[in-house]
Amino acid sequence: MSKVYVSPEEIVIDWLKKYKLNNKFVNTYINLNLSSKGIKKIPPEFGDSFSGGYLKTLDLSWNRIIELPQSIGAIKSLEELDCSDNKLKFLPDEIGALTNLKVLTCSHSKIINI
Repeated sequence: MSKVYVSPEEIVIDWLKKYKLNNKFVNTYINLNLSSKGIKKIPPEFGDSFSGGYLKTLDLSWNRIIELPQSIGAIKSLEELDCSDNKLKFLPDEIGALTNLKVLTCSHSKIINI
């Protein structure tokens, strides 16, 4: 019997597909925990997938993420973002578009400037 390996990035993409196709998430506030999944890259369309949605909390901590996609700024409903313990060196300028953001946690990362 052979083993099937699914990369952490494929898990994120699969979740996005389910989110887009599943109406049960409409008008539902979502707290998405993707911490400790070994994720290296967030798909470029990630933020756009939640642009009209209700994502309130996004936990990306304890991964190996090098950069956040510019589309992160499209998640207008986001109130809490945790990207601690990653390999981030900077945050995209689009993070400034998150007008509802109340908590941004980036501890133990390699961010030089904010």
